[in-house]
Amino acid sequence: MRTIYRLGVLFLFTSLLTACQYQTTLPGRSEVPIYKPPQILTSTPAPTPTPEPPNYIQTGSPVQVQAGMYSFEPVTTWDQSGVPLAVHIKDTRVTLSNAEETLFFSLASEPAPSGSTTQACLDTILQQMAADLSDLQHNEPASLTTQAGTGLQVQLQAKVFSQTSIGALQVIQVNQRCFSLFGLATSADSASLWEVSGAPILDQLQQSVRFLEPSQLTNCDVAKDASYGFSPENPIRTGNTNLYDGRTRQETYLLTLRGPNDEEVFFTRLAPEFNDQGIIVDPYRIEYAQIPEAVTLYFDMNTFEPLFAPQGFTCEAAFPISAP
Repeated sequence: MRTIYRLGVLFLFTSLLTACQYQTTLPGRSEVPIYKPPQILTSTPAPTPTPEPPNYIQTGSPVQVQAGMYSFEPVTTWDQSGVPLAVHIKDTRVTLSNAEETLFFSLASEPAPSGSTTQACLDTILQQMAADLSDLQHNEPASLTTQAGTGLQVQLQAKVFSQTSIGALQVIQVNQRCFSLFGLATSADSASLWEVSGAPILDQLQQSVRFLEPSQLTNCDVAKDASYGFSPENPIRTGNTNLYDGRTRQETYLLTLRGPNDEEVFFTRLAPEFNDQGIIVDPYRIEYAQIPEAVTLYFDMNTFEPLFAPQGFTCEAAFPISAP
């Protein structure tokens, strides 16, 4: 019995060993790559380009300077502010400047001496400028091509209010007259201001200049209505192109206005008032040499209409104010 028992135990132990050594067979499978989402390229929007200063420059309708026998287009926009260059006309000369008076431009035309040349005109104008500008320096003249022919140009440097100023002078002799176009930048960084804004404005002005024959001159039109300008209800409607130039347009009108015998007009701005229609008008006290009594002219800067000289007045040229 004991032998049989031992044989049974041995058989059981052998069976367990065999079971532990059994090799299981796993079903086969193919390797599948782990899913990776495609990369999405995030595009960066291109920045909106900021216009270069020369691209801001816009000019208005041509303005005739009858005494100087030329016309030009005033600069209505020259930088991102949209504020125009202020225009002043006196006899044969036009001046333009920005509000800070760091940019200044001048157009002028004077009779040329008989037999003179463009070089002679340039020399004369430089001598005149040397009397007004300290430490005036210039380079050798360079040839300049204009719509009226060949002129001369020099680069300038001078002292204005103890600051170094940078600019240029262009001269041409045409119709027996010496015509000059001059520009100057005066600031803490005059060289940069001139390069960025001054020189492009000067070039734009030069391209807009036209020299006139007597038959091309525009006469000054006088209003047929006797109340024009003298009544708050019938003001001179100069309008505006933005919030800044309403007053400039009024004063440009007055700088062009002349007395009955071509006298220069002097004006004083008075307090705005309402007319009978509830419209704000701007009164100006007007005087000129030999005027019997000062008069008041009224302006409306919110509306524009074709401009005339009030009765009893004339103007030295067509008013250099275009429709907004």
